[in-house]
Amino acid sequence: MKTVTIDKDVSIVYKPIPPLAVSAIQVNYSKKNPKPEKPTYEFSAAGGVTIRQDHDETTVSTDEEKKTWQEYVTKETTWQTGLTERLMMLFLCEGIEIKVSDKKKKLWDKRLERYYDLEDLDQDDKQLLYLQTFIFKTTGEIERATKEIMALTGVQEEDLEAAESLF
Repeated sequence: MKTVTIDKDVSIVYKPIPPLAVSAIQVNYSKKNPKPEKPTYEFSAAGGVTIRQDHDETTVSTDEEKKTWQEYVTKETTWQTGLTERLMMLFLCEGIEIKVSDKKKKLWDKRLERYYDLEDLDQDDKQLLYLQTFIFKTTGEIERATKEIMALTGVQEEDLEAAESLF
């Protein structure tokens, strides 16, 4: 665990996440939301054998193929965004503990009540609001927090670098 002091009333503790939790989210999300399949094309090879290949951005040529490819890209982006949001929720809810003075918490709640009905929120929802509204003010801060949690979890350096693409 690693503690970071934000100010005299607030600190956050980064904690490792069980690696199987990440896998479970990925599997569960994929079951409920199958990953879009790439469009394919066929061509004849030597001996008259027909071969089917996945398209990529370099193999689309007709207007129909371009339209199909763009639809795939949109669906793939939506799918990736949904998975990333769930993984971020895991990191922000399970990988961070907020330590805040009662005085500061009352001030935060009073400010949040302008925008939200706090009675309807559970502890995780409140934590997310605290993090998003008062603690992490930039994407870079969220990125650093995520990398800290991933490092504590034992994620390899190359995977940490790949995580940067989420931001």
